[in-house]
Amino acid sequence: MHAIAWNAVVNDSWLQISAAAGMTPDVVTVNFVGTELPPGVHRSTIRFTSDAAPGASQNIDVQVTIPGEIPTR
Repeated sequence: MHAIAWNAVVNDSWLQISAAAGMTPDVVTVNFVGTELPPGVHRSTIRFTSDAAPGASQNIDVQVTIPGEIPTR
């Protein structure tokens, strides 16, 4: 098996990953840093891509629930 270079992108600032790029096999650590998020459910996506596999990106959905009263609009 050959190593494949990959890239990762997170679309929200409350979610951080340990590396934005690497080579397979690899481990990516996901951290929650949303101390300013209001109560409720928050969703984000980590998108993994590789030039070695164009069009074969992988999305990892992430969800966090912040307890507390959800503000009404």
